[in-house]
Amino acid sequence: SRLKSNLMNPVVRWFNIKYRDDDLNTASAPKEWLEDSVNRMWTQITESNFNEVVSEMIKDQILLGTAMGMQEPKDDMVWKGIEYTSLPIMDSYFRMGPDEKAYRVHRRIRYTKDQLLDRFPKASELDFDDEEGSEVDAKKLVIFCVYRRDEIDEDVEGIIPPDKRPYGYKYILEDGAVELEEGGYYDFPPMVARWDKTAGTH
Repeated sequence: SRLKSNLMNPVVRWFNIKYRDDDLNTASAPKEWLEDSVNRMWTQITESNFNEVVSEMIKDQILLGTAMGMQEPKDDMVWKGIEYTSLPIMDSYFRMGPDEKAYRVHRRIRYTKDQLLDRFPKASELDFDDEEGSEVDAKKLVIFCVYRRDEIDEDVEGIIPPDKRPYGYKYILEDGAVELEEGGYYDFPPMVARWDKTAGTH
């Protein structure tokens, strides 16, 4: 609670941004534009579920030294705000690049048969041959992966199809490695916050 109140107090704008060029930081028009941008960012954060999710992430950071989450737009086509999700460390994995930043994230998600059919239209084509098929609570394991598409330039403009965006994602049913859904993001949505690490770890 003390960490959150000191670093990310929900009633105080706890961040600011500035230009790399010091001349722009002192010029009137650029300063006004930057201040307006920061206020817009702050408004979007306060109107989202950020404060609830970051509390969960801080607990993971303190206990395990690492916290993971997702920051995604609520809608691809029309701006409706941001939605945050904390990822359970026990079911989440990440890979670090040479720049010490995460470039790939995996997560295991468990769905009941009904949840799977409701979430993924493609699942209706599958043959669920379970010995425990009569049990509505029986879970299916799905692997969610977000990754960098190296063949696509990161500096894209405008609205482009999900398969042409710089970052892709897939949902894959573990049983049979069946691809349930593929899409894309304009920016890398996972957040990997590392409080500390031991020598030799990545």
